Amino acid sequence: MRSPSPSDLFVVSGLTAFAAVTGHLLLAVAAAFALRSDTRQWVERRLRRGEQL
Repeated sequence: MRSPSPSDLFVVSGLTAFAAVTGHLLLAVAAAFALRSDTRQWVERRLRRGEQL
């Protein structure tokens, strides 16, 4: 088994960083949508009850 060259390590580390950043962005977008819908439902419940925000 040959040892990896520096360019191989660079490519692997670049792909790993890209995958990590992409995963975090997808999680952030999903969390933003979830929080937005929860917040909207909470506001609608408060307004329906006639309570002040």
